[in-house]
Amino acid sequence: TNSGMIAVRIENQYYRGDEFRNIPVKLGANGAKVLLQDIATIKDGFTEEERYFEYSGQNAIYMSVEATRDQNIIPVAQSVRDYIEAKNKTLPSDVQLKILVDMTYYLNGRLDMMLKNLLQGAVLVAIMLTIFLRFRLAM
Repeated sequence: TNSGMIAVRIENQYYRGDEFRNIPVKLGANGAKVLLQDIATIKDGFTEEERYFEYSGQNAIYMSVEATRDQNIIPVAQSVRDYIEAKNKTLPSDVQLKILVDMTYYLNGRLDMMLKNLLQGAVLVAIMLTIFLRFRLAM
């Protein structure tokens, strides 16, 4: 539409634009159908966008890499970093791969904080046991 794109969800599978024309969008109380062709312009072809995604003012392609449920995210992220480093050496100078968001950065921060808290807690427990119990009983 002129105001933007509208997503339509259908349960059938269509391959050509003319098959989409007769999709009923709404059924009236008297049985009248409002078809998709009545409210939308149906075009069969590819969209040509000048720019779909930009990064630092340059045309870009955005991809997301995710680990499956049985994979550890940290080794997956490292293998992606290794691949990008190796691949960038073989690409033309005006093409490069970059990581925009790396969720393992936050995960590693949380793991580091958890380990520090664990160590601090163990030290505090040892100090408290030493203070309130005899040293031999505490250790």
